[in-house]
Amino acid sequence: MKAQSFKVSAALAIVVLLAVAFVSAQTATKATIPFQFKAGSSTFPAGEYTVDRIALGNSLLMIQSADCDRSAVVLTIAVSGNPDKSRLVFHRYGDQYFLSQIWKAGSDGGRELLKSRAERELEKSMRERATVVIFTDRSLDAETAR
Repeated sequence: MKAQSFKVSAALAIVVLLAVAFVSAQTATKATIPFQFKAGSSTFPAGEYTVDRIALGNSLLMIQSADCDRSAVVLTIAVSGNPDKSRLVFHRYGDQYFLSQIWKAGSDGGRELLKSRAERELEKSMRERATVVIFTDRSLDAETAR
């Protein structure tokens, strides 16, 4: 009886893990970033990345390079809005880029990264900040706004 109960529990655990992996694959945002950027305390080179939720409360996001060579987990807060396109929003100070927000098309809001110490210091010392948007449903399509 115990062996059969263990087998049922193990099978159920496998089904749950596969379901989580399937849902995660559907909710991941993929983008090609044409510049080096920072997210939290990590620096990433230009390249292809996946951004995905890793916590049930959605507050933790994992950023990972396509080759799985680099990754980071960042803390985010909810921001309201109803985006029509999936996109990543960056703050640019001179030649330094900081990931700021992640938006998924059709969702009822986005996620905003907390500003790192490096970004807060640049924000104080530089008068000009640009916002750069990378649309994730079209590779390498960037739009800059001031």
